[in-house]
Amino acid sequence: MYLLYGNETWIKNKRVEELKGTTTEQMNLSMFEGKNCDVSAIIDTGETLPFFSDTKCIIVKDSGLFAAGRKEQTDKLSSWLDNFPEYLVLIFSETNVDKRNKLYKKINKLGKVESCDYPNDIEVRKIINQLYPNPKIETSMFEYFYHRMPQDINYILNEYKKLLSYCGDNPITIEAIEMACSISIEKRVFDLTRAMSRKDSQEALSIYYNLIELKESPIGILVLIAREYRLILQIKYLSRSNATINQIAKEVGLPLFVVKEIISIGKQFKFSQLLEIINLCREVDKDIKTGKMDAVQSIETLIVRCIHLC
Repeated sequence: MYLLYGNETWIKNKRVEELKGTTTEQMNLSMFEGKNCDVSAIIDTGETLPFFSDTKCIIVKDSGLFAAGRKEQTDKLSSWLDNFPEYLVLIFSETNVDKRNKLYKKINKLGKVESCDYPNDIEVRKIINQLYPNPKIETSMFEYFYHRMPQDINYILNEYKKLLSYCGDNPITIEAIEMACSISIEKRVFDLTRAMSRKDSQEALSIYYNLIELKESPIGILVLIAREYRLILQIKYLSRSNATINQIAKEVGLPLFVVKEIISIGKQFKFSQLLEIINLCREVDKDIKTGKMDAVQSIETLIVRCIHLC
């Protein structure tokens, strides 16, 4: 019996396929899904012998049995596992689990529990290269592509497939990534703050105007700008405390190459400048919410003021 849990759907689904093995016949493969799945039906199915096979497989997805709210069902299933049939492969695939849960403890004791969270950038690149071995993406282009993607392997693979189709036999370039891929607002704002740190007002405002044209919320952009500068400040403090780059990356949950870039950006600022920029963001937020200033114009002014502070 297996429990797979975590936020990364692609990895969980891949492990389910690996664990169920060759059990694909409808008579020997059963699926239960959702918080209303019937535990009695799971048990009845598990106690039914496989049909012309040595094994049968039951897959249970997002049942909610590993969190509060289904105690009676959880206890019933947990008790049944004490006499688990040898011919059965039972796989639970869940997003959230409570490790104090009775069923979690039982599977952890009698079976195997695996965490399926989002992997680091090195593992993501391995997945890409395994699925799309030719052509392999150059390191610098992978870093640019990866940093502009959300933490979702399905999304990343879809965007990478689009990128390969767009490039054809041509090499992958920054321009191709920008043209072919849907880049999240968070990553666009990172580019915006990076342009601000370089004092490149033309590039910074161009990115900002493009976001406004795409109907992004000015308040949403402001929140992300403030978050980026808080991150720069946090990493600058961690660097000053003599933390290694690996320790910093683990602390903030970012890839090494991104942390290196943020450290480089942070060197252009004094602590007092970063604090002043963060305070400016708070003031602008207050002015917008009280109707004192127009949202679009006030953030445009903020960008210019921050550039002068750099």
